Amino acid sequence: MPIKLSADRHTNLIRFLGGMKKDCTLTVFKPHIFFDDQKSHLSTSGLDIPMVHIPFGIANRGEPAK
Repeated sequence: MPIKLSADRHTNLIRFLGGMKKDCTLTVFKPHIFFDDQKSHLSTSGLDIPMVHIPFGIANRGEPAK
């Protein structure tokens, strides 16, 4: 069953990987878009997946929003 995110947004799958390497998971699941709070996880090479940095969370404490 889809997870309702807001009045007009739904998702079928959310995975929280807790700092794990993302290469293998992204290769297997082939998401339409990938969100992460650590910029180092967005530098996965060889994958044709749009990636978005979320500037919130523990990894970004103390960093000013850009």
